[in-house]
Formats: sequence, structure tokens, C-alpha cells
Amino acid sequence: DDDDDEEDVLQGRGVWLAKKGEGLGAFTGAKKRFFLVVFGTFTRVLKWNYYAHVKHDVPVDKKGSVVLYPTSEFTVKGKDLSIKNPDRTWNLTAGSPEDALLWSTELQRLIKERYPNGQMPNNASANEEEETLPNLGVWLQKKGEGMGAVTGAKKRYFVLV
Repeated sequence: DDDDDEEDVLQGRGVWLAKKGEGLGAFTGAKKRFFLVVFGTFTRVLKWNYYAHVKHDVPVDKKGSVVLYPTSEFTVKGKDLSIKNPDRTWNLTAGSPEDALLWSTELQRLIKERYPNGQMPNNASANEEEETLPNLGVWLQKKGEGMGAVTGAKKRYFVLV
């Protein structure tokens, strides 16, 4: 993640959303996160990074990223915004139904703008720390260890690197 320079696509315009956790995180309830759209200048991947805090108008304490694929599916119901990706569905809640719709529309516009042919570039990699070989990925069920064993097997995309 830190090896790739990231372009702040909307020049600091982001949004506070409540993010529902996955797995055991679902039991802890939604957490308020600041979301900012970035584009990896090396990886060519469009992402919606999320942060725990904003200090002096700068997002800090990055918690993760939602990769925005050409195939990402968006659903808005009231204040709820969901993004369905191949590996996960992200469930978010905006401050208003208008904000949920605005961000759904804006993200879909950016996806079309950054991936005009409907595909990620050949050098695009959602996992920015690895160089991947094209078309050598496969979906598998992965069983966790420790507390992960409690939540059961998860569908994960594995790529030969």
C-alpha cells in the first residue's frame, strides 16, 4: 500500500460514513470512518480509502481500502450504501439518503472515467504490495485459524505472484 503513490482524486473531498464490520467485526457494530477516493499512480487501481480520524483537514490512521472495480455493484436504500465486490460486500451508512445516492453516483462515474473500456489495466493490482501474473487467480474457500476458525471458511481470491 505505502509503495504506491496515491492521487487524491477529488482533492480532499471525502465523506464520513458508518462502516459495518465483516466477520467478528460485525459484532462490534458500525464504526464511523472518513472515506477518500484515491488512484494508485503505479498500480492504476481506484480505491476508497477509509481512515479513523481527520486532523488539520488531513485523514490519518488509515484502516483499509475498498477497491473500486469496473464490476463493483452499487445499491442505495435510504441512507444505506452497499458495494458488492468479488471478494466482499461493503455495507455503509451515510448521513442522509441524498449523501448515499450522491456518493454511489460519484463512485460509479469515477469508475467509468478511470476504466473507460470497462476493465482494469493489465498492470492493475488490488494488492499493491505484489506484482501479479495475468489471469492466474482462482477463488478458493479459506479456513481461518484461531478466532477465524469460529467464523468459518471465507471465499478468497488467490493469485500466483
